[in-house]
Amino acid sequence: MVWTVPANGGESIVETYGFRTDILPGYDASEQRVRLRSLALESLEFAIEAQEAREAQLATSTIFAGQHEVIVLPWWQYGSRLMGAVGIGDQLLPIGDAQDVPYRVGGDAVVWRDPFTWELFEVDSVSGAGVATVDLATIAWASGSALVYPARRVRLPDKVALSRITSRVLSGRVRYTAET
Repeated sequence: MVWTVPANGGESIVETYGFRTDILPGYDASEQRVRLRSLALESLEFAIEAQEAREAQLATSTIFAGQHEVIVLPWWQYGSRLMGAVGIGDQLLPIGDAQDVPYRVGGDAVVWRDPFTWELFEVDSVSGAGVATVDLATIAWASGSALVYPARRVRLPDKVALSRITSRVLSGRVRYTAET
């Protein structure tokens, strides 16, 4: 399952990282911290505002269907426009700043045009040419037609506060915690 309703760009996106540490006390009252995790715990909190009935229904169904599921979440603040065309069967997503964005080898990347037009890829490598993928593209993407996002496998918290302003408009904040 992939979360495809974008973050509301007018509100803050809060990205949190944390390592568990152990404290080794010294005889002279100094201390040394030792990292217990090889990867940081990550979480992402952002606001959503679905302005169309179809998009609001997608957000609601993804939240309620994904309560106990792992969901692939694009890291919305790191979107990069496709710099070249991607044909069916291609394995390179050409973006200009791939090395400056937190893609992970073995992790996920999402090519996204809108909440209903997207494609999920497993990252094979990252270079100056873009993101090489394990998966073959199944959709032809024109240059500049979509954004590419690094993505994480996440879980929802116990409670999600959503407000239905009308039957077509949904807003709220969601916080996801990444699986490590």
